[in-house]
Amino acid sequence: MRLAAACGLGLAVAAGAAAHAQTPVSGEQLYRQRCAACHDGGLAGAPGRDHIARKPQAYIVHTLTDGAMKPQAAGLNPEQVAAVARWLTTRPAAPVRR
Repeated sequence: MRLAAACGLGLAVAAGAAAHAQTPVSGEQLYRQRCAACHDGGLAGAPGRDHIARKPQAYIVHTLTDGAMKPQAAGLNPEQVAAVARWLTTRPAAPVRR
């Protein structure tokens, strides 16, 4: 709950702007606007982007539409949600640290 609240507070303004944009926004842009602050920022309890990217697209869509990240995805249409899931699961893998 704290994780969702922490991410949600910082994203409220961006959420409204993205939802009402006239031009299509890429999955990467949406992720950076809505998700990166927590999932790339090392917020305790937030799985990293590489962890999320290993999940199936359907799982990511479900998490954004009916799961824990539903508040953060509020205002996104189904195409935007799918774009985020698609971008996460089709981008090149991060290099392995040794």
